[in-house]
Amino acid sequence: MEHIFILNINQLKDEGTFRYYFNEMSRERQDKITQHKMESDRRRSLGAGIALNAILKQYGLNPRETRLEYGTNGKASVAGRPDIHFNLTHSGDFAAGVCGVGPVGIDVETVGVMKEKTARRFFHEGEYRYLEKIEDEESRREAFFRLWVLKESFMKVTGLGMRLPLNAFEIRLDGREIEVDQTVDDRHYYFKEFAQENSRMAVCSADLSPASWEPAWIPLL
Repeated sequence: MEHIFILNINQLKDEGTFRYYFNEMSRERQDKITQHKMESDRRRSLGAGIALNAILKQYGLNPRETRLEYGTNGKASVAGRPDIHFNLTHSGDFAAGVCGVGPVGIDVETVGVMKEKTARRFFHEGEYRYLEKIEDEESRREAFFRLWVLKESFMKVTGLGMRLPLNAFEIRLDGREIEVDQTVDDRHYYFKEFAQENSRMAVCSADLSPASWEPAWIPLL
């Protein structure tokens, strides 16, 4: 079972809509939401919770009664259900979630100013060389954010997250397919990219191609 869910969190600016979906959350998610001081961060956390609830309902689970557990690197899973693999993300105006029959990772980022110093300092040398070859400034900016979301989605699918250094693996975009040169394990990883209203999103899946996966928008009340 493979699904991608996405929503625009600006719909949660309405107080009544926010309160309705907040009451649908588990106590754990409610606590996460209220810990944020900024309203925008509370909306993003609630948006991630809405995406998670949509995933859990695909498996016939009651989100408010479902217990999550966390691995040594903080990646969440459903207690007692090793068959359910999911991952969540939020950034800017969007929150999203993905589930699959094997490990999955997802990332979304708002396309902004290219952080060249970040690329030079933290990206793999091969990735930085790839960016340097792009002469057009706008194309180079787009390539930077492509790399960013692809790298984040891979870091998340491995379960290592930010414990995996950004320069410990290389995303290669110069072939017909997106490839990752990595030493984390011997699995084959597949990627799929999406563009959403000045944002980029990427899904990474272990051992199963997400080529046919398409995001489903979650309509809010």
